[in-house]
Amino acid sequence: GRRKSKLGQGGFGTQKKKTSEAARQAYKFFYGPSRADQARQIEQSNAEQVISEVDTVMIDRVFSSSTRLSGDAIQEFVAQLCKVSHKELNTSAAVGTMNLGRAKDIQADMSQPRVFSLQRLVEVADFNMDMRGRIV
Repeated sequence: GRRKSKLGQGGFGTQKKKTSEAARQAYKFFYGPSRADQARQIEQSNAEQVISEVDTVMIDRVFSSSTRLSGDAIQEFVAQLCKVSHKELNTSAAVGTMNLGRAKDIQADMSQPRVFSLQRLVEVADFNMDMRGRIV
C-alpha cells in the first residue's frame, strides 16, 4: 500500500511551524529583544516614571478648574492648548517621516500621533460648554 502524506495532519507542516517558532525564541534568548521591543520598553519605563512622580489628580484639576477662568483667561488657555496640541501632532508626523536608520516597526511606533493635549482640549471644551457664551 501507499503511505498517506502527513502534511496538514500534524505531520511535516506542523513540525516546520514548531521549528520556526523555536528559532524565533532562540534568537530572542541569545540576541535579546528587537529594537522595536527595546523602544517600547523604554517608552513604557519613561511613562511609568512620569506617572509615579506626577500627581495625575492635580493635572486633571488644572483642566477641570478651567470653568473658573475669566473669559479672557479661558481664551488664552485654549489658544495655548491648541498650540501645544498642534506641536504634538506635527512632531509626531515629522518623526514618522524621518529615516533615522531605525527599523520600520520602530518608525511605525514613533509615527503614532501624540494626542494628550488634543484630548485635554476636548475635555476643556466639554467642561466649559454649558457655562460660556458661544463664539462663532
